[in-house]
Amino acid sequence: MAKKAAPAAKASGKLQFHSWIETFDFGKELKVKSEITGYVYFLGVDDSAKFASLVGEHALEWQAKSLKQSEKEVVSFVGAQGPVWILRPRKKATAGHDGLIDEAAYTWARDQFGSLVNQFKAQQLKAVQIELHGTEGVQDLGALTGMDVAAYSYRQFVDGKQLADLPKVALKKSLGAWDKAVVKDAMLRARAVNVARHMVNL
Repeated sequence: MAKKAAPAAKASGKLQFHSWIETFDFGKELKVKSEITGYVYFLGVDDSAKFASLVGEHALEWQAKSLKQSEKEVVSFVGAQGPVWILRPRKKATAGHDGLIDEAAYTWARDQFGSLVNQFKAQQLKAVQIELHGTEGVQDLGALTGMDVAAYSYRQFVDGKQLADLPKVALKKSLGAWDKAVVKDAMLRARAVNVARHMVNL
């Protein structure tokens, strides 16, 4: 009886984790036709005009007024072109201890973008356009790391189907320079976390 072929992830005898963010198109706009597309905007600066502009661009007429008045850090809705998420971290009062226990910008971005991945899957999105507007390098790092960590699935790894249910992504940055080294750093951080998670699952 012929032996069953090993899953692609184990074919070389080593754990081969595929990075989702490595497949992103950086600095580009999505070119999709008739595909379910989501839109994510990360506003690193308090830009009320930009927020209002994004709501006006995507929201249906009956949604726009209430959305523009929202004070939430994460505003999400299904607009005229598809699901939309607008993330805008707000400055908070310090928790004390000279700010040592305050939530870090990296952590906030990592957790928020990590949580978006399951929403992409639930919406069965085929493509996502992400715009980082005025974000700092540490926020970019958190966002990318969070998405790459969240992309891991033990079942998919074992079956050799890594990243199979994730959308294609185009990411661009406005109002600020893009540091290519951030991508590599995010990949390394996510891989370290996911290797540890995988070993626990074995």
